[in-house]
Amino acid sequence: MRERRMNYLISILGSDSAKDLGAFLDVPEITSLFGVIEKKLRQDWANFAKRQAVNLDVQKWSAPPIKETAKLLPPPAPVEAQHSPRPHEATPIGKKENPLMSSPPGQETTPEPSPASPLALPQTPPAPSVLPTQTVSAPPPLPEPLMRAHVPVTFKLRNARQSERYSAQIEYEPADAQIRLIDVMSPAELFFTCDLNSSLVEGIPSASGDFTIEVRYRWNDDSPVTERKGNLTLYVNADPKLLWKNLESNRSDPLWKEDEAAQLVCGEDRRIVAARKRGRSHAHVGTCCDDDFYLQHNSDKGWYVAIVADGAGSAKSSRQGSRVAVRTAGSFLKDVLAGEDGDKVATAVAQVQAAGGDGIETARRVLHNALYVTVGHAAHRAMKALFDEAQARPELIDSVKDLATTLLIGVARKFGNQWLCAAYWVGDGAVGVYRRGTGVELLGEVDAGEYSGQTRFLDANEVSQEALLKRTRFTLCDDFTAFLLMTDGVSDPKFETEARLAKVEAWDALWEELETGAGVSLKDEHPDQRLLNWLDFWSQGNHDDRTIAIIY
Repeated sequence: MRERRMNYLISILGSDSAKDLGAFLDVPEITSLFGVIEKKLRQDWANFAKRQAVNLDVQKWSAPPIKETAKLLPPPAPVEAQHSPRPHEATPIGKKENPLMSSPPGQETTPEPSPASPLALPQTPPAPSVLPTQTVSAPPPLPEPLMRAHVPVTFKLRNARQSERYSAQIEYEPADAQIRLIDVMSPAELFFTCDLNSSLVEGIPSASGDFTIEVRYRWNDDSPVTERKGNLTLYVNADPKLLWKNLESNRSDPLWKEDEAAQLVCGEDRRIVAARKRGRSHAHVGTCCDDDFYLQHNSDKGWYVAIVADGAGSAKSSRQGSRVAVRTAGSFLKDVLAGEDGDKVATAVAQVQAAGGDGIETARRVLHNALYVTVGHAAHRAMKALFDEAQARPELIDSVKDLATTLLIGVARKFGNQWLCAAYWVGDGAVGVYRRGTGVELLGEVDAGEYSGQTRFLDANEVSQEALLKRTRFTLCDDFTAFLLMTDGVSDPKFETEARLAKVEAWDALWEELETGAGVSLKDEHPDQRLLNWLDFWSQGNHDDRTIAIIY
């Protein structure tokens, strides 16, 4: 039966096309459909043969090309026969057997006269002039469900990213397929939902990798109980943050320091908040944070002090270097600003405020010298402390180079209606007095090395008299939004280039993040912890230790 139906397909469609449909002959729905087609063709053939009596020579009659829409009629039964031809009495066409005929494929036969008929078919064919030429309509096309069965529907979704919200529509080929989704079944790790009417898939995948999603659907003209299935593969890119390990640092190390820290100091006019967090590059291998900071406020004199430092990654004891530098400089400033040298700074500020014309430049030089003795000498003391540390712990520190660190010192105090902000800056990072929407004044320059990622560090050359005068800078301003000091772990991802460091738009964007994300405002009671959490922001390729201190 299957072979006969396959031959029927070949006679209708040709061998190449029939191969595509041959696979469906074992499908129950298709098998049933063939029975309907055969029954209909037999009935049509019998009715047509009754109406037409054609006397053809079967031996010389052959089938037209398969792809022609019109076909010659096979020879009918004798004219006087009172019965319609039965399928087993039909004659094969050429070497291809019609599956409704009984002769085996590839065998040419000549029909014998029926013994039940008094008239036999003449052995000599009539003259060609009397041969009628009859045409019949092409066989009816296969019903659409059968034709559609060999056009599979394929589904696809664009890639997703782990831990990020995903929203995309299921696409399918052919794009004009008239189908309706019944259900979309995705793995539980994807946390997906699907709107079956719009084909919109949404969710936040919690895992990464390849996932198979089953799609159940039906064609629009399918039976309501028909259900077809298809699969699509969705690739979820891994969340890069989850690829980083967070290993504890070695607490038994004699130079160990905590991986993170945060502090808030409140004054009469301003607050100081700072936080430092071990970078992912250190957390991944379980080493210590190289950054450090120091905060201090003198309520008697009104001074605010903030210091940050970034130990050199190439120096094995740099975490100790940054710690020694900030503490030494901070302790020195605490004492010197509360004493006679602090008063000299105050006197110099008053002279600048009172000066006019040519006298203002002279007054500014006096103020610069007073800050050189305080802020500049704080950097000098820090450098001396590094030398002392290396000599005191030779079993741990080979030389002062093992303690290499940057150093950014900031001091601020209000004088009348103006604020004095002064700084010493060596290395990378940033120090700036920021006024929202108005501008930013950088109190130094980024020390970029000859190659990318290089910078200068605190050493004897950077605390000479000439270097201290050059690196100690100040500004007198009516007001400011924030006085910020940060290591390159913050400045690099937030400003990207030195040119952007001078753009107020970049500082505006940073300050908006600090206000909304880090809680840096006078109303927030715990900005230190929120600032610490904010330092965990993600920035591709920037995984260094991060430290920021803000006077605001």
